[in-house]
Amino acid sequence: MKNLIPVSAYSDSSQIETEVKNKFDIAKFIIYIFVSLLALISIFPFFWSALLATQDISSIMGMSLSFGDQFFDNYENLAKEVPFNKAMFNTLVVTTLSTLNAVFASAAAGYAFAIYNFKGKNVIFTTLLLTMMVPAVVNLVPYFLIIKQLNLINTLAAVWLPAGVNIFGVFLIRQFVASTMPKEVFDSARVDGLNELQIFFRIGLPMMRSPLMTVAIMVVVAAWNNFMLPLIALQSPDKQIITLVLRSLNGATSTPWNLVMTGSFLAMLPLLIAFLIFSKRMMESLTEGAVKG
Repeated sequence: MKNLIPVSAYSDSSQIETEVKNKFDIAKFIIYIFVSLLALISIFPFFWSALLATQDISSIMGMSLSFGDQFFDNYENLAKEVPFNKAMFNTLVVTTLSTLNAVFASAAAGYAFAIYNFKGKNVIFTTLLLTMMVPAVVNLVPYFLIIKQLNLINTLAAVWLPAGVNIFGVFLIRQFVASTMPKEVFDSARVDGLNELQIFFRIGLPMMRSPLMTVAIMVVVAAWNNFMLPLIALQSPDKQIITLVLRSLNGATSTPWNLVMTGSFLAMLPLLIAFLIFSKRMMESLTEGAVKG
């Protein structure tokens, strides 16, 4: 007779599967709760800023949790108090030029370190990486002396030109090119008669699209929120950017928090809109740009 498996064995196996499934569902539920809490913590500052931007001083001090009807009045008073619109325009210009500068410089430098062999390449690249360990505040005095010698004091160029020195961007592009772009492609292009600039612009740049998008995201956020360099370089009100203008609202005796929160909400709004529009492309670039060392 054939060996028969007892019915109790099937029931025990089914019970074990049920217990495992229940434990998995509980763990899944806990993870969802944890992620939801993190999402709420991340979103709350934006919600709180939008809420306070619609209230007046008395409502803010009274910790009111309802939306008010003072947003447009706050904006009009903000525009009268400080050159807010001009600061937003200056910030947009600085952010755009900083991003273009950093993306192109990172692409060119990273491509050169990955493709070409020249004397001292490893030493130069290692030195660049070591500069990432230097605190940014240490560079403020040399930065001021340099822009003073170049007559860039009180110019927007003093803020967006240094963005071209993005060591992490150079490192990211170099790693991407070295690990994902075979040199045979460039050798074939040279055989076809393309010069080095043509190879870089026609072949290199299109293939570096994903890591360059990652660099652009980082530079946009950093340039939009930049404070220390504009504080040193920009003096006249018509040259200031949004971070300096909002900081100027803080008074020695009192601070118009309704204007501060309105300005803060309007300052973060362009970044939120840009994220909503380009979020899918941003996520793709961050995952595609993850390269091995």
